[in-house]
Amino acid sequence: MVQTPEQRKRNERFAKQQNAKRGKPAVESKTKLEFKSPLNPILADILSHQNDSTVNKYNKADMVIFSLQVYWRLSLLVAWRSN
Repeated sequence: MVQTPEQRKRNERFAKQQNAKRGKPAVESKTKLEFKSPLNPILADILSHQNDSTVNKYNKADMVIFSLQVYWRLSLLVAWRSN
């Protein structure tokens, strides 16, 4: 199969770039820091009070109140840990 003039130009340009890279050290990419939660999952479960036994006992309004309490506690904990 014969290359078109456009393909030939692109291949030559690519080969030129690859030859220029030879002998140079590989560019080190910046390592992305993994996000670490300020709260471990067990503590989050304890704070949430939303295990299987409580879900069946309470209605939706109570669950909203629980989730607001959890959010408030987490925000306090994050503020405390940032100081």
